[in-house]
Amino acid sequence: MNLNIYGINIENLLKRLTPAFLWNPFWRAWMLLFGQHYMDKHEEFLTAIEEYGFLSDINSQVCYLEKILNYKFDSVLKRIIITDDLSLEKKYFFLRPENKPHYLYLRTETGLPTYIYRRDEVSNLAPGFVVHVPNSLNNKEPLIKKIVQRYKLAGIKFKIKYV
Repeated sequence: MNLNIYGINIENLLKRLTPAFLWNPFWRAWMLLFGQHYMDKHEEFLTAIEEYGFLSDINSQVCYLEKILNYKFDSVLKRIIITDDLSLEKKYFFLRPENKPHYLYLRTETGLPTYIYRRDEVSNLAPGFVVHVPNSLNNKEPLIKKIVQRYKLAGIKFKIKYV
């Protein structure tokens, strides 16, 4: 982003706004002292503009979501990654008299292998993603959730998994 359009030389501005009879070094130092607050605020403004310019480029695409998470929490090693959630298909088991298609088989019987998953493994059946975060960042989980919820698409579920 081009920040030259926000370039203000406050020292030069103070000199131009000061009457000619106050141009001696003593009054110039006083003017710079009073203008220091404005110089600091201008620096904060330029920093904020640069930050917002970076954040305005972020959208819900995975690469940008990874970019913002790594920028905020792991800027050196970039260990935060996002993968697709491999949702599991729900299978219901019935009694034999109910005449439904899925049965449990013993290993010795010939049948397709059927796996039983825990409820928390199959509760998230909507398409979503998993954010893999290093264990060292587990104390920042609320902040990570807040950022992901801000930039993710509506209706998409996510999980945070510590690696």
